Amino acid sequence: MKPRIFRPATRWLIGLLPLVSVPAAFAQSPPLIVVEDHGGASALPYYQALDLQPRTGSRPSPRIEMPRLPEGPSGEAAMLPVRSAHLAPGDVAPRAIQAPGLTPMFLVGDDQRSHAWLRQRAPALRELGAVGLVVQVESPQALASLRALAPGLMLAPASGDELAGRLGLRHYPVLVTATGIEQ
Repeated sequence: MKPRIFRPATRWLIGLLPLVSVPAAFAQSPPLIVVEDHGGASALPYYQALDLQPRTGSRPSPRIEMPRLPEGPSGEAAMLPVRSAHLAPGDVAPRAIQAPGLTPMFLVGDDQRSHAWLRQRAPALRELGAVGLVVQVESPQALASLRALAPGLMLAPASGDELAGRLGLRHYPVLVTATGIEQ
């Protein structure tokens, strides 16, 4: 068999063949089907406010108004007090769960049982990289005292009611990992 010799122009055309065949493949595809449409408002005004169009002259960009912060306490203090109606301090029976990829987390409150549990388990919780949800706490001072019991652990105030419902929890303190629930 005689070897083929391609000219540079022929090589260029052969390189374009995949690009020419791709649109033909899309032309044969069935039309898209809208499964669900939630409606909503157009985001165009937000993009227009950003003035992302190329500038041809020295036209000034429109001024974007910064939202004002709400009056009164802000940040974490505004989230307090936190009360979880479906959770209370108590015993938790260990059980297995299957939640691959779940970051270890623990639930505590501002009560004597949670304080003792947090002091005892803090090194293991740090080693796991667990994140803490404080599901019962009244004040910034109480939250600060919980954080002082377990330096290096992240403790965030949050209601645990939805999580309790999903995991079938009624009591805390508790550790939830990808493979189990335990106290």
